[in-house]
Amino acid sequence: MPDGRISRSQLLAARIDLPAWAPGPVCAAGPTRIAADYRKEGDVLVEELTHGDVDGDGADETVALLRCQIFQQGPSQVVALDRDADGRIVVLGQVARSARTAPEWLLDTQVTERGTVRVEMADRAPGGGWSLDWSQRQWRGYRWSGTRFAQVDGPTSFGPNPHLTDLTVTAGDVTWSAPDADGARTGTIAVTVRNLGAVPAGLVELHLRMQVGTVADGAEWSACAGGAPPKGPIVCRFGPLAPGAQRTFRLGLRNTNSASGTGIAEVTPVGSDADPLMDQNHENDEDRYAYR
Repeated sequence: MPDGRISRSQLLAARIDLPAWAPGPVCAAGPTRIAADYRKEGDVLVEELTHGDVDGDGADETVALLRCQIFQQGPSQVVALDRDADGRIVVLGQVARSARTAPEWLLDTQVTERGTVRVEMADRAPGGGWSLDWSQRQWRGYRWSGTRFAQVDGPTSFGPNPHLTDLTVTAGDVTWSAPDADGARTGTIAVTVRNLGAVPAGLVELHLRMQVGTVADGAEWSACAGGAPPKGPIVCRFGPLAPGAQRTFRLGLRNTNSASGTGIAEVTPVGSDADPLMDQNHENDEDRYAYR
């Protein structure tokens, strides 16, 4: 009976016919040489090796957690490895793989005495300002059916991540009034902020970016925590904003010059070190508006 216990050095010396990764432009299925170190984008590295009898033949196989490295990230998969009659290393089957959506990251793997392959996974991959500490983690168990690995234990999906929301903003144009006796003009901007996510935003920051010389003005700013900012950035903080909820503000502005142009309304969830909150979709965090 071929020895399915494969060491790291033996694995690095072989060319492995790998199953497909999560869809992407860099990592490809097929014959692959495992890399000892990360040298270029798309190198496949061994994250974890463990052994156990996963197919019930009385001999141990090797279970490998592999990652196709793309800078500090990249897709991962867990495969069970064995040897054929000629002693070549072959893939018995793919146990699990990461996905573009959860799970984005595989962390660890174990083999139980009964041959169940357990895989620890996280809903979100680290990187881009996201800490793995904020990701939700699960263990899922898989068994060999004779033709493939199927999940037999653990959750089958992730719930909403408590550190992720999805805020969006829309802003109307500003039309300035005629100058008053002091030469200042006033106007009002209508801004709507929506929570498209599944997690409440306890505190939201709305930032109006526009020309120098514009300040918050009027009683409408009482709807914001702290009222109208006296100077500096034109910011309104408010909350909470529940999932599916929206808030519309009509905020007064005062301007001391005659310039016209385009401003940007930007919305950001405000978390804390102990309870961070981030926006999962930055494409809808800003809206442009005209002032004239």
